[in-house]
Amino acid sequence: MKGIVLSTDPCGDLSILKNEIPKAMITIGNKPIMDWMVRLLKKYGIAELMATLYSYSEEIQDYFGDGSRWGLRMWYSQEPKLIGNAGSIKRVENFLGKHTFIALMGGILSDIDIKELVNFHKRKGAIATLGLVKRECFGKKRIHLDDDGVSVIGPKKELGQQTDGKGYRSCGVYILEPRVLEYIPKKRSFDFEEDLLPSLLKNEEKICGFVHEGYWFDINSFDNFKKANFDFLSKEINIGSSSSNAYSKDGIKVGKGTEIHESVQIRPPVSIGNICVIREDVRLIGPAVIGDNTIIDKDVSFQKAIVWGRGYIGRDSCVNGALIGDSTYISSEVEIRENTIIGLNCIVGPRSSIREGALLNPGSVIKKNSTVDYTVGNKLKSICK
Repeated sequence: MKGIVLSTDPCGDLSILKNEIPKAMITIGNKPIMDWMVRLLKKYGIAELMATLYSYSEEIQDYFGDGSRWGLRMWYSQEPKLIGNAGSIKRVENFLGKHTFIALMGGILSDIDIKELVNFHKRKGAIATLGLVKRECFGKKRIHLDDDGVSVIGPKKELGQQTDGKGYRSCGVYILEPRVLEYIPKKRSFDFEEDLLPSLLKNEEKICGFVHEGYWFDINSFDNFKKANFDFLSKEINIGSSSSNAYSKDGIKVGKGTEIHESVQIRPPVSIGNICVIREDVRLIGPAVIGDNTIIDKDVSFQKAIVWGRGYIGRDSCVNGALIGDSTYISSEVEIRENTIIGLNCIVGPRSSIREGALLNPGSVIKKNSTVDYTVGNKLKSICK
């Protein structure tokens, strides 16, 4: 079976932590979301994979190359303009051929059993099978699952109340027969749920819904980004082969080229990226994620927090429950409290205090001895189109 990873979604609000990347390259456990999902596809025997690309496509191509590192072959479809996820599928129909295929959104994190999903699809004889999760869903089409398959009954906010308590939304995984391509127009924006699904239903095609009861997250907010990282560290999700995400017995994962002083105290689970430096008497209290090329200086307390990478945290600082973006410089004796978000390329001066819930937008500069308990700087406009 061949697969498509639809990786054109923008990274949205998370662009203030790391700009110039698509949503599929947001990191969970120091690996991009798409890396984990490629491992999942490989685990279930997908040998050939097409990735759709739009903005900042070089990031994905440079990372995955020809796919050989994951034991499969990868190709890329560069889109000059956004044409919807169904339009992206139509654009690569020559690659898909005349066989059943899987399409997967690149910004989700899930341990869905693809073998079980495919078997279910074949048993039902459907033209399309949607992976479904039961979720509160605002602004998206709510899906009703009846005895014969799936029917779309519109956005939940237009319904007033659920009709029978069986409200579902797509989890971004689809098993499709090649005949579905006949319903997708060429060179026109066409969305799966907004356009293709209603067209299939109108023509009385059989569509089925497979309810996934396991792990699933759409990495579309700061809270989801943080929770997904911590769930991964706590082994609440198991993606790919057992060796791909294995931690040492003590729950600590350390990347290549990283130096950790012998006096450092680590309370797992903790993931430390590549080429990091952790200096004397640092206390790392998990769950915590430290991205590549990060320097943590002496006597720092870093707990229940995430730092994207390429930054510096100065000596005698305390970081508790924060999200810190790429290439940010935290000076000495800085206190950063829970639920704080510090964007990329920020500078926080010595002896400053960033209070709970504060937001530092990208490029913010905080002078020494400052106390911050509000939003600083103008929000960066996302350039992940």
